[in-house]
Amino acid sequence: MVEGRELDVDKFRSRFVDMVYPCIRIDDLNDTTPLLVDFLESGEVPVMATYKGVSKVVCNISLSAYNIDKILRTHNEVFFLKQPGDEVQIRNIQGYLEVLSWIL
Repeated sequence: MVEGRELDVDKFRSRFVDMVYPCIRIDDLNDTTPLLVDFLESGEVPVMATYKGVSKVVCNISLSAYNIDKILRTHNEVFFLKQPGDEVQIRNIQGYLEVLSWIL
């Protein structure tokens, strides 16, 4: 049985954040986001989420393709931001692995 959780944006890490690169950006927060955060492998890459015009760090994850796969299964748009002004929309794992080959 899966326990439901309510999305509480105020509990996300900080009110104002400086952008850290590389990072992952999720634009479409939904009811699965709080559950998803619990199942992602932690690491150094911040996951930024925008809710009602305010961006916050939801969690920090590793660059594992498993993490991106979990995010893609629950969110429509996922963006990988390599540096300011340079972002790539990730639509599938193959696209994510191509992005990783550019930065590693």
